[in-house]
Amino acid sequence: MALVSAIDGRWMLADHTGVINQLPNQYGYLNSLNLFTAKPTTQHSIIMDVEQTKISLLDSQDSRLSGEAEAPGRDDVHQIAFPLIPFKVIESITPEEIQGVRQVGTADVAETEARVRARKLKKLRAQFDITKEFMFAGAIRGVVKDARGVVRLDMFQQFGVEKKTITIPVNDATATFALDNAIEDLKAYMEDNAGAGTIINGEDITVLVNSAFFRALTNHPYLREAFLMQQTALSYQQMTGSLRTGGADGVQAAMSKFVYRGVTFVEYRGKFVDKRGTEHTLVDLGGKAGGHAFPNYQSLGGNELFQIAYAPPFKMDYVNTLGQPLYVFEYEKPRDEGIDFEAHSIMMPYCTRPQLLVDIVAE
Repeated sequence: MALVSAIDGRWMLADHTGVINQLPNQYGYLNSLNLFTAKPTTQHSIIMDVEQTKISLLDSQDSRLSGEAEAPGRDDVHQIAFPLIPFKVIESITPEEIQGVRQVGTADVAETEARVRARKLKKLRAQFDITKEFMFAGAIRGVVKDARGVVRLDMFQQFGVEKKTITIPVNDATATFALDNAIEDLKAYMEDNAGAGTIINGEDITVLVNSAFFRALTNHPYLREAFLMQQTALSYQQMTGSLRTGGADGVQAAMSKFVYRGVTFVEYRGKFVDKRGTEHTLVDLGGKAGGHAFPNYQSLGGNELFQIAYAPPFKMDYVNTLGQPLYVFEYEKPRDEGIDFEAHSIMMPYCTRPQLLVDIVAE
């Protein structure tokens, strides 16, 4: 129990019943898809060879005639290179956070170093997780930026390809076949530009869209019945998770989804705030209704479409070693004045075929 001051000046007893934790949403849908294959590296920048293999139909030849080997055609090879992005955060535990401090959620229990340590490490992990999700969203768009808005990797420029944009007339209530044709155009473009020696099926295409596009899509008169059919109990069981559920470990695992003509439209409302208070929306089309389309990496077989490189931190014990996703070091402050937790992550997510990253815009 605790003493509280009443309005009439008396001191009254009150029970302390607990604590209410208020946390920002920790969106992690892209991370939950396991799209990105880890590529540990010993250096802080990477170089890749891009080889354009040429194949053609064969001409018929009389097998009875002797022939000579044709001069081999030379495949086109060029290199791309880019640095990885370093992240470093330091959290400290000081005596002032423990000495004479009451544990939050209790009436008279003293704070402990173990609780403060766990809270600090949990916060560090959450910050790196949302930063990775933010970078994954940039890789899906084809341009990775940091929280300050500085472009760290423009995949279209690196690979010498142009960004493809397809408009879908979801704002036109009279549109029917035009909607179907736009989606078929997306599937045909993915198939024609895969560059992986295989065909991308429509079932392997995901489109992350903002709320404005998703509502226009699912409320369109031509598509409304198809959307409602997916809300039945049978469809509920067949789809991954419910149409709108909470996720495990603070991550929303199942989003609002609509599958049409084999293409999966997913409403993703993810957004984060940086240290300056600026909000960053993960599905970002400059305020337009739309989304970002990409193929599922599994459709490309051994060709890993999405990758993320990790490098080692600037520590003597880790020089020229293979990088890991996250490092946390603990150091005692001089004169026994506290503990520092120093977290490092040096990484860069990227797409090996940015021509397949397509923007979808409402029309």
